[in-house]
Amino acid sequence: MAKLEYGDPSLWDYSISGSDFFKKYLSSYMEISSITVGNARQQGIIYYGTSGSVEKSLIQMYDNADIVTLPSGTQIFLSKTASTATSIKRKGFAVDLNGFKRPNKFGRDLFMFSVTEKGVIAHSHDDSESTDVVRARDEFRDGPSAYAYQCNKQGRGMWCAALIMADGWEIKGDYPW
Repeated sequence: MAKLEYGDPSLWDYSISGSDFFKKYLSSYMEISSITVGNARQQGIIYYGTSGSVEKSLIQMYDNADIVTLPSGTQIFLSKTASTATSIKRKGFAVDLNGFKRPNKFGRDLFMFSVTEKGVIAHSHDDSESTDVVRARDEFRDGPSAYAYQCNKQGRGMWCAALIMADGWEIKGDYPW
């Protein structure tokens, strides 16, 4: 529906903040219970990577994010910071399936996605990479990542949604529970 109203996503304004991007292009097409200005840390919420370590650097949760709550309780975290890299046409966001309820862990109830020129995709790239990068299934688990985004017990778990999608929406035996 957003494509019909705003044209091809390659023409959308990716230089604005994730929050403004969501409000402009996506919010009118979904039912929203509330939008909270603030961040998870201010509310005492701690998020963890698949390794079990505390996630401290994810901008959508810890740096003045808009937290969109859907009627189901699912929360979407959107950065309020505008992009300085105009050549990168994507907006990343985190989705917490059960809101602030535990476990608050990537790969369990928290997953990363991006809106790109091609639509919504599972987060499958390093920050400095194009969304055109192609990774094989095993690379989402154990491939190189400058930011430890792998979906394994040593990584941060940002690629877990991509791993589940690569596995045909099935959670296989080597998934990092």
